[in-house]
Amino acid sequence: MDLSSCPTLEFAQTRLEQLAPSHVNDLAAVVAEEGMQELWFTSIPARTAVGSEIERRLELQDQGLMAPYAIIDARSGRAVGATTLMNIDAVNRRVEIGSTFLAPSAQGTGINRRPSSCC
Repeated sequence: MDLSSCPTLEFAQTRLEQLAPSHVNDLAAVVAEEGMQELWFTSIPARTAVGSEIERRLELQDQGLMAPYAIIDARSGRAVGATTLMNIDAVNRRVEIGSTFLAPSAQGTGINRRPSSCC
């Protein structure tokens, strides 16, 4: 499966776009928000490790193992988190959504809602 690029997905005020080194400053600010490093249910990179985490996810993308996205607040144009399609099993048409984190300041704003016409 060719994952050399991820399609941009957009709904209401949220845009998922391919993760890129250009997201490092926004995501470093996200992981520095109060409470982010204490989360027990997900792994958050340290502020100084955001760039290497982006590189790691892009390397996995090059190997066809992950499709990494930046979660963009379409109103501000800023990255407010990241997520991935991972453990991709093209043969069985299965994928996991994971390695996700979202800024506390973006939580409860509608950024992470599913469309009512979905699922």
